[in-house]
Parts: sequence; structure tokens; C-alpha cells
Amino acid sequence: GTTVGGTTVGGTTVGGTSTTATTMASCAMLTCPSGYVMKRDQMWTLSQNETICCETAAEDMADVGVRSAGYADGNEAVFFANGVEFYRAPGRGLTLVLLRSDGTRKESATFDTMLDEGGSEELVEFVNGIEDGTMVLVGARDEASISLSADAKAALKTLGATQIDAMSFRAGYALVGVKGGTAITENLSKTTEGYAVAVGQMKVIISVDANKPVCDTTAATPPVSGYVSQGNLNLDAGCRYN
Repeated sequence: GTTVGGTTVGGTTVGGTSTTATTMASCAMLTCPSGYVMKRDQMWTLSQNETICCETAAEDMADVGVRSAGYADGNEAVFFANGVEFYRAPGRGLTLVLLRSDGTRKESATFDTMLDEGGSEELVEFVNGIEDGTMVLVGARDEASISLSADAKAALKTLGATQIDAMSFRAGYALVGVKGGTAITENLSKTTEGYAVAVGQMKVIISVDANKPVCDTTAATPPVSGYVSQGNLNLDAGCRYN
């Protein structure tokens, strides 16, 4: 890394999107609110002020990203999209989060790739089951490298990972990738070098209830399960109630 304003940072550009690792509260550690995105040229600036760090997003666009820290640097992996920090890794290893088109969490799984040799096998199986074109966020927490197998690294490369071979003991690792595609943004930070932060952008597509068929209320078990997005309940059955 380099020293900017007294803060140790490391940065790279992947697919035109800047990423950074930082040890202090720079803009990179701020989640811009919905309707705003990170100013890429301010990412390393020591500030948590939204006016300094964020700017108005283009129509239907939103930030999406991962902040990852190994054991010595914060010991967490935080996932965010469209102004919401919607998930935190529950344990050590690599956590993968699949996103819906509206920026909400569709599915997630954590794999202990530190001490559990089976963690890599489970990761490979999980990645192989992801549909091509799906946006996938990946973040390391605590330690994720010791038992990470070559097959697991190859699987992560199908999400666009290019730096995973260089992940070392208790490193931070953050990826915004696409199954079957290239990385939107990716960052790696060695232990004691601070957070790895990857922030990209996604087009947010909100489903419109008016375009959905009406649910069958006469069914023995009317559909009720779903997820909340933008204050609306989206039923897993793909229908709506009048």
C-alpha cells in the first residue's frame, strides 16, 4: 500500500472501478445512501461525510460492494447494496452472497476454508450450482486461506476472481463478481494492512406488481412467503394480491 494523508491504503482498478484497502475511516468505509454512489476519486479520503464521499447516482444505478477484514484488521465481512448493509458474515472463512436484481440477498453461504478441509468441497458445489449471469459477492472474514483448495480457487475464478491465488494468511478479500463473467471489482489486503474494500455499481431493477398475475386465493395453501424490497413484499410464487 501507499500512505495517503497518514493512512495506509492499497488500491487497484478492475474493470474501471477503483477499490481500496484502508486502516482508518475513509470514504471506503461508508455506505452511501440509496440514490447516491461513492465518488471514486474520494474513496481514500479520510471522511465519513456523505457530501464529501457520495454523489447522486445515475438513474436506477446503485453501489454494491464488500468490506472484508482478516482477524487482525477487524475480523468481519460486510455486504451492502443500494444504500443498505444487508448482511454480515456469520463466521470465519469465505462468505458468498447471491443478489437479486433489486439488490436484496437471494441466498448466502459461509465456508470454513481455514481448518475445515470439507469447506472447499462445499464451496465448489455451491458455486457450481449458481446460474450464469448471477451477481455474487464474496468476502473473507478472520482467516480463509489455509484450507482453500486449488479446485475452490478455480470455482471462484468462474465468478471473475483474478487475485484469489495471492490470498495469504488472514488476508482481507472482497469480490463483486458475476457467475460466468468477469469481476466488476476485486480487492485483496494482507494481514495488518487493513480492510479490503470492493465497490462497484449495479442497475437496480424493481419488479412492478401490476405486471404480475393475481394469486389464486382459492388454493388450499395461498402463497405467503417472499421477501421485502423497497417496502414491498415480493411473493416467491411470482404473483400478487389485489
